[in-house]
Amino acid sequence: MFSVPLPAALNYTDAAMNISAANAASVARGNPLPGLEPLKDTDELAISTDTLGENYPLWSSSLLNLIQTCEKRIDFRNKQ
Repeated sequence: MFSVPLPAALNYTDAAMNISAANAASVARGNPLPGLEPLKDTDELAISTDTLGENYPLWSSSLLNLIQTCEKRIDFRNKQ
């Protein structure tokens, strides 16, 4: 079904997410990597539950439920 075999897929997807995170961080800091465009206004990055609901009314509740499920699994508050 998938083109990348499972043993490689986990590491390849992790690498791709890390590359995306590095690119996003460079843009957010105002020092974009070559080939990336700087933001004119960092307010464009602001996300809230209200803006998610306004921009993605069909998907926001699913996303917020997924975030809540992940937070419960991580259980970060109890590790502090």
